[in-house]
Amino acid sequence: MFLPVSARKGEEIFITYIDTTVPKLLRKAWLYKSFNFWCNCLRCQFEGDQPTECSNCLKKAEEPKQFPACSKCKRAWYCGVKCQREAWKKGHKVICNAPHSQVTVPTEMVSLSQLFT
Repeated sequence: MFLPVSARKGEEIFITYIDTTVPKLLRKAWLYKSFNFWCNCLRCQFEGDQPTECSNCLKKAEEPKQFPACSKCKRAWYCGVKCQREAWKKGHKVICNAPHSQVTVPTEMVSLSQLFT
């Protein structure tokens, strides 16, 4: 495979239909609505949906509590150290180390229902 630019081993190279700094649920909903495509890339697999759900085991936090975020990317939340370590080994480290992962996640998101109207 020929690349027009140099790349390091393990570096994420992709063409995207949407800004990857947008929260996962909004990205996935927009891709589905626009392209009838339900994304399951590494970023969608290992980035969390919201701070009230463990990104690894999907356990729900008791209201009004939230799980702590990954200290580096702030894009995944874990119910405990065990889940965080499991997710890291499974692949979170790939998306967490990508430069565009290090952004602030908006605290107020557009309603998903607005994407489907």
